[in-house]
Amino acid sequence: MGTHPHRYRTTTLAGLSLLALLAGCDGSAGEQLHLGETIRIGLNLETSGDLAWYGGAVLKGAQLAIDATNASGGIGGRQVAAMVVDNMSQTGRSVALGTQLMTQRKALAVLGPATEDLFTVTVPIADRQEIVSVSPLACGRRVLALTDQAPHPYAFRSCLGYPQQGRTMADFAATNLSARSALVLRGAEGPFADFADAFVTQFTADGGQIVADDAVGSGDTDLSRYIALLQQTPVDVVYVATAPAEAAHLIGQIRAAGLTHPVLGIESFNDPLLREIAGAGALSGVYFTIDFSSADSQNPRVPEFIDAYRNAWNGEEPSSQAALGYDAALLILDAVRRADSPTGVNVQRALAETQNLDGVTGRMSIGPNHEVIKDGLVVELVEGAPASVTHVAP
Repeated sequence: MGTHPHRYRTTTLAGLSLLALLAGCDGSAGEQLHLGETIRIGLNLETSGDLAWYGGAVLKGAQLAIDATNASGGIGGRQVAAMVVDNMSQTGRSVALGTQLMTQRKALAVLGPATEDLFTVTVPIADRQEIVSVSPLACGRRVLALTDQAPHPYAFRSCLGYPQQGRTMADFAATNLSARSALVLRGAEGPFADFADAFVTQFTADGGQIVADDAVGSGDTDLSRYIALLQQTPVDVVYVATAPAEAAHLIGQIRAAGLTHPVLGIESFNDPLLREIAGAGALSGVYFTIDFSSADSQNPRVPEFIDAYRNAWNGEEPSSQAALGYDAALLILDAVRRADSPTGVNVQRALAETQNLDGVTGRMSIGPNHEVIKDGLVVELVEGAPASVTHVAP
């Protein structure tokens, strides 16, 4: 399943961190022992509203991981209780429900919100209450950063950050495609600079040359100026960090001009719009980074996950978002299992020390800045369909 336009929306967040901070109750929940028959995990997700597709996919993946844990006996003989709340894709509800889960409903950890803007406003609550929050899809460069030198202590994620994905593609271009020159096109708005800046830095460090680096406006469909540049200037690859529609128009026009340059992109290339606009015939020699692909034959957990997901959800195919929800839950459950005692503080310590946890999106470790460290995946399209998946080591 592809990405959706709201994945790349931006919201003004000025003042919202203060709102989140003020929403917390006095004192910390993180030192409290979580005893009782069940281990309570909060899921603060967008299951209705504009972002419901994301929250719904994440919930299905996370629930699968929790159900599998319970079926195998739980953690220390205790079943895991998933406390699911619907933030309705709203900032205020995300803050209020996150606070409620941590202080009143005594969640030992919280998964979500799934999406970046909503997760960002709940992070100060997690820090204040000393209860871990893990997002599957909040991948922006600054999401985890408390300062330039230190992360928010209680914020984590299961997705590769956008800069990590940009570096992955730069290394793939240099190593697997022997590229030494690149044209870089980036969206003028949204998080696309995170991808493109990292690609440029890494590609240059790998010995490559950036022939041009330009911004493509939202809704821009006449991209003939770039076709002319490619016809006149030697370029090995084209890196495109834009929304799906702009990428599709560019690829279609490149191929219509008879140009065969490899086109490299981001997770937006997984959107059905690419095929609808460019046509399957244009989508060969096209590559993109993503956290999960059903075509990944190198990770032995992938086919098991696909089968379990289909069985649990009436034959539905798992998306990358569902897989990241599964792995976000897996990170939490593994940390709870390894924690010295069931407190928020000890779960945080265990999560920060995660090493080589086998997930469906890869073997995961947590780095010093709370970034998840795992292989990046590059999917190759041939005639619009995934033909291969390459693992790129971090």
